[in-house]
Amino acid sequence: MRIIGRNFMNKLLITSAMTAGLLASGQAITWTMQSIAVPGASNNLRITAFNSQSTMVIRDDNNGNIYKRLSNGQITQFIAPIRFASADAINEYGDIAVTGTDNSTNPSTPYVKMWNANGSIENWSYPIPPGTGASLTLLGLNETRQAVGYGVRFSPDMYGACASYSPTSSMVLTDLGGSFAKDISNDGTIVGMNEYRPGTWDLAGNYTALPLPVGDTSGAAHVITESGYIAGYTRSGSQFYMTIWSKSTRQVLYHIPAYVSGAVGAYFVYGMSMNEHMDVVYRGANGGKFWSAGTGVVDLRTSITNPVSGITYASSLKINDNREIVGGYAVGSTSYNNVLYTPVPEPSEFAVMGIGIVGLLLARRRKK
Repeated sequence: MRIIGRNFMNKLLITSAMTAGLLASGQAITWTMQSIAVPGASNNLRITAFNSQSTMVIRDDNNGNIYKRLSNGQITQFIAPIRFASADAINEYGDIAVTGTDNSTNPSTPYVKMWNANGSIENWSYPIPPGTGASLTLLGLNETRQAVGYGVRFSPDMYGACASYSPTSSMVLTDLGGSFAKDISNDGTIVGMNEYRPGTWDLAGNYTALPLPVGDTSGAAHVITESGYIAGYTRSGSQFYMTIWSKSTRQVLYHIPAYVSGAVGAYFVYGMSMNEHMDVVYRGANGGKFWSAGTGVVDLRTSITNPVSGITYASSLKINDNREIVGGYAVGSTSYNNVLYTPVPEPSEFAVMGIGIVGLLLARRRKK
């Protein structure tokens, strides 16, 4: 009887999950909003990274302090002799890539550190040749702890790089000034931009341009899922589009008008994210947008079940596999608040899940 009960519960959980997933892809979706703060920190906080364990990375822009917030609300501060810290990359295990400069011996020396999920800190070799104004930003980190990003050296000559790094090696993929890498999958496929053209690299440094939608002339790839779908921005004149490429043929699957404040916002900064279900959050008119094949474009600002009075702008930054979104909202023109948006199941989802449960119960009774 115990084995039968366990099998029954497994079938019940699987059926319920499948039902919820199918319904969620074809119905409207709303979110509840929870403000995110760090006790003792300033009000000038920014969420920089997020994973499917609901772990988020938060930076205090007043002093550069970095914090990790777990799903249970526990907050830990990154402690290391580093200043001008940046932490924009986290993997599903909770490892975080941190870059900055040494704050103890030589303030001009760039540093790369890995803040591991267990709390330990590793020093990585800095891959950009030293020089005046050298900087590095890491934007993607996979589960094998390969990190990608871009670096700049202003003197003695301008140096831009799209690169992939690991604890034991560093590798410059291309030294073109207009190149950068944004994300890396577990199989080592890197996405980014090369001279304003979206594309991919392999770990040997071979670059392949992604096809542009008809009429578009430039773009950048921002994210790749483990199944291989790629999302980014493309551009035709002054009009930007949220664009998704297929996982095998790399053909354009979706091409949706988007709004960004200039090319820099579309090409170089974060603001677009896609999960394993091919749900996308990106920048649009009046703030953050959510898109899925089932729902189409959803305005995040008008899809909050517990909105704060006077919201003028709701932004989306990262989405995880649970359809949780981190971002922020503005009240008026001066107040900005970091938030976690949690999806709200539709009542009809519970109803159909209930039907599935009843069906399993009846089937079990008939077997008896």
